Amino acid sequence: MVKSIRWRIAVSYVLLILVMMSILGILLANTVRQIHLQLLTNSLSRQAQILADRLGENPNNFALPEDIDRIAKQWGDNYNLRVTIIDSAGRVIGESQSDYSQMDNHLNRPEIQQARLETAGSAIRYSDTIGHEMLYSAVEIKDETWVAGFLRLALPLSQIQEDIILLTRTIIYITIGASFLAIIVAIIVANQTTKPIRELADTATEIAAGNIDQRFIPTTDDEVGQLAKDIDHMALQLRSRIFALQAEQQKLEVILSELRDGVIIT
Repeated sequence: MVKSIRWRIAVSYVLLILVMMSILGILLANTVRQIHLQLLTNSLSRQAQILADRLGENPNNFALPEDIDRIAKQWGDNYNLRVTIIDSAGRVIGESQSDYSQMDNHLNRPEIQQARLETAGSAIRYSDTIGHEMLYSAVEIKDETWVAGFLRLALPLSQIQEDIILLTRTIIYITIGASFLAIIVAIIVANQTTKPIRELADTATEIAAGNIDQRFIPTTDDEVGQLAKDIDHMALQLRSRIFALQAEQQKLEVILSELRDGVIIT
């Protein structure tokens, strides 16, 4: 089967399709992951900004850390997020999932540093407090004239990974389905492409076996069709020469027979 030109072409197409679809699937999965993370980051940043604006509307919120911590825990429960509220010096004054008084200074956290420079920041990193990789989004809490602190929201990356795995699985299924259809098309194309060649080969085999009445009938107008015409023309010439040789052979046989009988015909 592998020696057949039809299957050599089909296998080559199939391997090419599988390689290309695999590469496409990997690139698409990575692209979808990046887009999904970016959309989540943007959504988290917008939500953080809304909550930060609510805090900034009343500067007295920062007078009592206990009230800030209560707000952080309430928002954490309401929105199913980790909420951290940080003052302008980097001290944690509200935390939805831990004891804020035991937490380190957060001023050097990447998302906080970015928020200080650009009013909003984000990062994906491991949380020593929670023990998981997290997606963080932080924004400034602004009064009319000064930056009171930062509000940071976070999602466990495991939760995000579940969505990404679902999307990746869908892409894999689509890639497999598209590959299967492409393979079927490749086999059909290879079969149709090599059909005239296989017909030429079968006809040539018949002629080689002595069946000189076989004809090469062109079925296409391409190079294979032209080849069929040329071979058919050669076969016609061959048949004419064979018939001529047969006629000469018959004449020689008649002459030899008359010579044996002692009769010479001039």
